Amino acid sequence: MCSSPGQVSAHIAGVPRSSASFFKLNVVILGLSSITITNSDAATQVVAVTGVTTSGPNCTGTVNTVSMPQVPFLAPSNQTIHLTYPTPLVYGSCVAAEVLTAHSNTVEVDINGIVN
Repeated sequence: MCSSPGQVSAHIAGVPRSSASFFKLNVVILGLSSITITNSDAATQVVAVTGVTTSGPNCTGTVNTVSMPQVPFLAPSNQTIHLTYPTPLVYGSCVAAEVLTAHSNTVEVDINGIVN
C-alpha cells in the first residue's frame, strides 16, 4: 500500500515455525524510515532486516543473495517495538526480514520506507 508518491508501507508476517523463518517484502526500498516488530511469542525473538536479491523481477521469486547491512533487532516476548530513523537506513534493494530464532507464535514486521 502506498501512502504517498515515493513512499511505501508494508506488512510482513512470519507464520509460527519450529525453526528460523525468512519472509520478504516484494518492493525495492531505497531507504527504510521506520520499522515495527510485534512478537506474539512467549520468548524473545531476534529479527534481522536485510537487503536481498531475488530470482524474479521486482523482488519476486526466491532469495538469491543477502546483502549488508543486516540489522538485528531484539523483540521482547509478547511486545511490540517501534524504531524510527531520522536519516533512512539505506538499502536500494529488495528488503527482507528474517526471524533468526524458533518461534511458536506469529512475529510481524511493518516497514515504512522510501521507494524509487
